[in-house]
Order: sequence, then structure tokens, then C-alpha cells
Amino acid sequence: MEKSINNEKSEGSHLIDIYRNEKYRNFVQKMYDSGNEQMFAPVYSGIPTFWRTKSCQYFTEIDIALAGYPVDLASGVPGARMGPRAIRDKSSYTGGYMNHYNGIIPFDICKVADVGDVHLNNSYSIEEIHRDTEDFYKEIWNDGAHPITAGGDHSGTYPILKAIGEDKPVGLVHFDAHCDTARAINGGKNSSGSILYHAVDDGVLDPRRTVQIGIRGSMEPLWDFSYESGMRVLHIEEFHQMGVLKVIEEVKKVIGKGPTYITIDIDALDPAYAPATEVPTPGGLTTYEMQQIIRGLQGANLVGGDVMELSPPLDGANGVTAITCAFMMFEILCVVADSVASKRNNTPGC
Repeated sequence: MEKSINNEKSEGSHLIDIYRNEKYRNFVQKMYDSGNEQMFAPVYSGIPTFWRTKSCQYFTEIDIALAGYPVDLASGVPGARMGPRAIRDKSSYTGGYMNHYNGIIPFDICKVADVGDVHLNNSYSIEEIHRDTEDFYKEIWNDGAHPITAGGDHSGTYPILKAIGEDKPVGLVHFDAHCDTARAINGGKNSSGSILYHAVDDGVLDPRRTVQIGIRGSMEPLWDFSYESGMRVLHIEEFHQMGVLKVIEEVKKVIGKGPTYITIDIDALDPAYAPATEVPTPGGLTTYEMQQIIRGLQGANLVGGDVMELSPPLDGANGVTAITCAFMMFEILCVVADSVASKRNNTPGC
């Protein structure tokens, strides 16, 4: 029998109050009809997939693949391997499913599912992990789905870019305290601090369509390649001098109309907002500033994104950094879903 939210028996039901908005009500009915009612159970119940979406291994059946990269071998501080699980858990605490700013309901305009974590054949070799990761994301991408990932250390962005930029290099909106363009860190090519150097060297990332936002700290001498290759580096001081709206204009000018990926190292945020990360660096972005920039990317040709470098063992009792990561991942999901729906329908997705 078809399920209906209109069949709720009690005005006191936990469902009724949030269904006065007609657009949202229609979305909820759609989810019930498709067997996704678990998305509306109490936040502390159910199987903790990302936003309690269905789990799916058939990438051809979905538009957006929510995945985890449970790895921290390229990090100087262990713990990020537990990031995907923590973000999955906290994603149900982000509240409802409509972005109040732009009205986007990503699960309404796209087929979204949790596809699990990268399948690791050898969890003790970063080289093998990166090969497994690239293969996993190539399958997602070649089947027509767009990946959005929770990490894990930032090294995972490199094999993801190799997978989606194999045929055509992508542009990048990069939130970070660090440029991650060192040729090597402590002799290691696969360090999180080297990912974008190697992505450019492999021809999968277009440096002239790359913007790095929130850069600061004492590691500046390592980032010469960012300037040499033509990346647009926005140090935190210039960010504040320009203001959010001018930054959004600059980002859109740099990335243009080509395919673009979004990556967040959560240390882009000031440690007051995201303390549980490998290299917390004072003087960073606020959560509001990061949200506004991501929202400002609506209308760009977005192909995927990630939120990396959460280390749950360093988080407080309330998991504030994990919650923050879940909210930022939701912002990415909204603008990527809008982009996917717009290309599919040749009209705005929301």
C-alpha cells in the first residue's frame, strides 16, 4: 500500500510540524513513496548512512554518490580514518533537508545515495590505497555519478582528481590553511601537503582554474608551485580585504564555465569552529564565510567535492567539528545537486 504523510493519525506526530511548506511536503511524500521514510525518523535512530539515505552499490542508478575515505596514513596525526563514520553520524543532526538560503533540496532534484567507503585491499600502504581510491572513483565517475566524499586525510583528493580529471583536467575551489603544493613533505610524495602539485603534474588539475582560499601560517615557503603554475591564492588577509561577495566574484571568474571540483580541508576554518584536525591554524575562516562562498558557487559547472581532515579523537564531547563538517558537506551537496539537475534538465535545478 502506498505510504502517505497525510495518513498521520496524530497532530502531535513528530512529522506534521515540518510539512506546512508545500515544496518540502511534496518532497517528503516523494521520499515516502520511494521507500526513504527512514530519512525522517528521529535523528538518533536508524542506520547512520549519510543523511540516512539508502545504501547503494549500483552507481548507474544514482546522480550523486556519497562516499567515505577512511584513511590517515598521509597525515602526521592519526585519527582522520574515523572521520567518515563521525560525519555520517552527525549528518542526521543537521536538521531537515532544505537549504534555507537557496531553497535547494538536493534529495528532491537528484538521486542521492551512500555508496560506502573506498574499498581498501591494503590499509597499510598509501600507494595501494591511492590506487584503490582512484579505481573506486573511476567506477563512480564512469557510471555517471558525481562523488561527494568525507575524509579522511586530504591525500584522498589526489586520486579522486585523477579519476574525474582523466579525460579533461578540472578546475578547483580549494578551502585550506595550506596550499598543498609542495613537491614532497619529509620525502613523501603522497603527503597531504603535496596533492595538488602531483594533480597538476599528472594533467588532471588545471592550475589556472584553481582558487585557494584561506591560506595562512608559517609553511608559505613550501607553496612556490602555486604561484609558478598560475593558481589564484587568496591569503586570509586578502580574503578579508576583499570581502565575501568580491571573493565569490573572483572565484567564479577564475573557474569559468569548465568542470570544477570543491575540496575542503577543515583547517581552513579557524580552530574556534573546527578544532579537531591535524594542523589547527589560528586566524581562519568562519563557518558563515565558508557557507556563503559555497552557496555563491551555485550556477557553476560543479562535478563533485569533499570535506577532509576531520580527526574525531580530537573532537570535544559534542563533536562540534564533525557537525561542522556535516554542514559543510551538505552545502557542497546542495550546489553540486543543483548543477547536476541543471545540466540534466537544461534548466536551473532549483
